[in-house]
Amino acid sequence: FVGTLDYWWGVEPVLSEAGYLNRMPPGGALAEPSQRAQQFSAALDAMEEEGIGRRFNLIGHSQGGIDARYLIGTMEQGQRIASLTTIASPHRGSPFADIAAGTVFSVPGFNHLIDAALSEFTEMLGLGPGELAEATRAITTAAMEEFNAVVPDSEHTAYYSWSGRTCGYTEWTCQANYNGEIVAPMFWASYRLVSALGGPNDGLIPIESAQWGEHLGTLPADHLDEVGL
Repeated sequence: FVGTLDYWWGVEPVLSEAGYLNRMPPGGALAEPSQRAQQFSAALDAMEEEGIGRRFNLIGHSQGGIDARYLIGTMEQGQRIASLTTIASPHRGSPFADIAAGTVFSVPGFNHLIDAALSEFTEMLGLGPGELAEATRAITTAAMEEFNAVVPDSEHTAYYSWSGRTCGYTEWTCQANYNGEIVAPMFWASYRLVSALGGPNDGLIPIESAQWGEHLGTLPADHLDEVGL
């Protein structure tokens, strides 16, 4: 993550100690789901060739869950994917992506937050505005509506999902209900924008958008807390 941290921070040892054999192949940060799905398919091929397994359980965070759905539904790999668990994946798109990709230019009453939200992410990720637009183009609400229409679920794969919920600084009831969770400063502007456009969220992805297959619950976490960051 940003060339400094393991994306799944502290997750691998927890899974290993619990007895799971796990691999975390990297994917291109600015690639389309179809491109990353090809990369992940190659990683699965390599694991099969090594004799590690013939059936796999995928866990995908954010866009990773969309990549996995593409892999299963479009590349006809349901036979070797036993399950897919998505964590805060934008199955119905993200209002923040609409703003970052330039499909939404104005949010009445919240326009003062748009520049702040975009600046936070371009600075944190080291991206220019054009690169941020490219990175979010595939998960706008319109793009995901089209995606859902053409990418089927597989009858051979079980689908599960988790959503995330963070809370504003003065949202006392929310904090009480979600284990004292408070939005991180880097998400404060995007959290308020997404709240206005899509309801309760983790700073980027609305709870409603994150639900796919069997919804297992809502984590008291912002978008990076969900993977240990």
